[in-house]
Amino acid sequence: MQSMRTAKPWLFFVLFLTAICLTEFMTTPSMVFAQGESPDLVPWNMDRFRVTQRLGGPTLEYGNLTANIGAVDYKRPRNPDGTWSFTVIYQYTLSVEQDGEWVQIDQRDKPIICTIDMYTAAACIQEHGRVFTCDANQGISRGWADDYFPTLQGQWVFLGDYTGRFWLNGKLDPYQQLQADGLPPESVDANPDNNDIDVILTWDGSAVTVEETIRSYDNPC
Repeated sequence: MQSMRTAKPWLFFVLFLTAICLTEFMTTPSMVFAQGESPDLVPWNMDRFRVTQRLGGPTLEYGNLTANIGAVDYKRPRNPDGTWSFTVIYQYTLSVEQDGEWVQIDQRDKPIICTIDMYTAAACIQEHGRVFTCDANQGISRGWADDYFPTLQGQWVFLGDYTGRFWLNGKLDPYQQLQADGLPPESVDANPDNNDIDVILTWDGSAVTVEETIRSYDNPC
């Protein structure tokens, strides 16, 4: 009986140290980071719609923000020869409503000029100021967004003589370049299933009116 009494304090001490170690282990930053090791690029917003004739016919032009809502900063990947391997950031598809059905009338790719930190998107997850610029160091930081404004190459679809109700879809990374084998974690898009944005709008020949914008992701803030 005496040996059992003397052993109990040591047992309690060991259990106490074990509990502390387990608590530290479960809350260490590396354990949290392991739940998501990659950025998550999403089409944050499409806006600034207008119809112009500057490209040789009636074209619908627009801006588009691309945000990173993932776990880490996104870094634009390169090929072994140093060239950029992520080259097409969006594919835009325009359909017109005819007799209750959507009929595709145009589809175009948006090539990448560069990816940079331009605007705050999700302030609650931002970790630092602007880092990425349009030079050798390209990417989008966590919580930041890049802006592709209406006058940039590829930020348009051909409208032609159609008027009425339209559906414009923007698909980020349409050729799955950010899912390629061998990419480092900071260049992989963590969730390719939230890469669509859809805008329902009308054009009556004089003005563009946005009816609805449908996003495929949840705002982290």
